[in-house]
Amino acid sequence: MPRIQRLLDLAKIDDWFSVTNSIVQKLIPEEIRNELKSFDPEEMYEDTMTFLVDCCTRQGHYREGECIEVEDWAGDFDASFLKRYTHIRGFHACRAFGGLELYRQHGIRKLSRELLRELAHLAFQGHSAPAAIDAAVAQSDLPSHEKSVFLFTDEVTPLDCSCNHFLHSGSEMLQALSIDLGLDSRGILASQGSPYLIECSVPIRHVSKGNRQELWRKFVTEYFKVASGSLRPTEPYDFSIRVTKSIEPTSIVGFRSIDRLVKSYVPLH
Repeated sequence: MPRIQRLLDLAKIDDWFSVTNSIVQKLIPEEIRNELKSFDPEEMYEDTMTFLVDCCTRQGHYREGECIEVEDWAGDFDASFLKRYTHIRGFHACRAFGGLELYRQHGIRKLSRELLRELAHLAFQGHSAPAAIDAAVAQSDLPSHEKSVFLFTDEVTPLDCSCNHFLHSGSEMLQALSIDLGLDSRGILASQGSPYLIECSVPIRHVSKGNRQELWRKFVTEYFKVASGSLRPTEPYDFSIRVTKSIEPTSIVGFRSIDRLVKSYVPLH
């Protein structure tokens, strides 16, 4: 019998906070939970979680002299959250040079040289000769991190001027190609196609393990901050995730046209 889908939506704070509470109650001994209530929430850092590690060491939950790191908790947190959630809600910021039909047909594909060539011909048609585009693509370097799909977990951050270059220019690879092609007039990319946020429901196991563990650290740290006196968050985290597989068309929930953009920090080549 197929597993019922359960979506992690960072905008639903009560939901993920309740799930985090149940996981913390199960995994972390009561005496540690109680002692952490006296810690300063301003000194609880989710990247290192030293507050948890130090408390565990003082409580004698590890052998004397043993080196304890946050990674000692990472596997347990990851396994526990993966039992609670099957999918995660995210937003892909893009510029649809060829319209939305490519996304409806192929989903959101990981970048490859073939896909880069396809997008470059759509974006630069009429501005550069086809042979020149092919040559620039063939000589381009595709960093390993580009061979993934990136999503925001909230719908506000991708509109911010520090992030909205994806909506203005499509991708950083296309920006680099435009420079290689000598297309240094502002607005070449921003004048092609239309900007969209694509809402997705992605299998959470397709999110890179590092991103997942970073998110769980945020959740658990937030739980202990609240327990020690901080207010519960009221807005979803400004967070992005790297999805290691192409996103299937069936995982696309909808398309949101962006009518107006604020100024971007990056040049609009």
